[in-house]
Amino acid sequence: MYGVYNYAHDADEKLSVLYEVTDDEESTVTNVFEDFMPADFNVRDFIQMDGYNSLVMSNKIPYGQSYTTESSITVNATTYYKLTFKAKTLIAKEVEGDDDVKTYVTEGVNAEFRFMQHSSSTSYQSILINSNGRTDDIYEAVEYTLYIYNPSSTSSSAKWAFYLGDDADDEDTTGTKQFLMGMMVIDQVALTSITEEDFNAAKASFDALTESEQASSAVKVFSYDEDDPVDNEKEEDPETTPEETPSIWEGGQGWLLISSIVIGAVIIVVVIVVVIRTWKKKHPKEVVGENVVKTEKDIKVVVQNQEKVDTVMDDEYSDEVVKPVYVQRVTNKKKGKNKKKKR
Repeated sequence: MYGVYNYAHDADEKLSVLYEVTDDEESTVTNVFEDFMPADFNVRDFIQMDGYNSLVMSNKIPYGQSYTTESSITVNATTYYKLTFKAKTLIAKEVEGDDDVKTYVTEGVNAEFRFMQHSSSTSYQSILINSNGRTDDIYEAVEYTLYIYNPSSTSSSAKWAFYLGDDADDEDTTGTKQFLMGMMVIDQVALTSITEEDFNAAKASFDALTESEQASSAVKVFSYDEDDPVDNEKEEDPETTPEETPSIWEGGQGWLLISSIVIGAVIIVVVIVVVIRTWKKKHPKEVVGENVVKTEKDIKVVVQNQEKVDTVMDDEYSDEVVKPVYVQRVTNKKKGKNKKKKR
């Protein structure tokens, strides 16, 4: 279990849950840390740090848990940093003997801080956390420091995490990768930028330690990778004779090319014909009307035979000699013939 606790305002019942187990059936309360907890242990004093609130992680059985920051922080290019935090621990490892009697060992066990460069959980710089051996007062916090430098020309990211126990690893020599019991209190986590001189001084002090001292030190130094060197001089490629590309006729691909061209030409012609026919259907040719009615008429004139009769109306009878009356007839003239008039 883990959470943020307030040493001044949280109730006793809430704080006692960090190390006690209640059996409701038997109505008993057991302090599971009793075998490695100091006498007259005061949990309020233990979780009290510089402020009222602190992060408390507790394993009431052999267990492994971690607390990781949710978001990444930016580590700027060519910048120096110092990351600090304070911690208290009351931790042990459970050992079961041949007679099933359990004992608890406080030596060779450590909690862990992991600075995960590039926010990767598989690549990190570790600091071992354990109050045992660093202070004689269990209520006194220990400050841990990590000096960081990013020499790259590009910025990077980072996360960090606190581990109280982890999956067992037989090859581990740090005492962190095993199931642990106990409590760890964390507070005052801060990341600040520093000068190059401060970083170099801290690095010189760390480099002066032996390998075993560096492994257990509360102060560590970490640098990101530098940029890869740029080689401005390009190696000249040796002169090589270009390989001759075989002719398509030698490779037997000529006929395939010809057949492809012919098929392509046929397809183009068919497409053109279809387009023309489609266009003609949509755009029919205009028809110019022809006047088939003849404007000239053959008019045949038929003249009926007419007779012209000169008559004299006798107003009254007379004994006078009457002159003969001549009758004049008018007939149609025929083409090519002239007829004389009869008198």
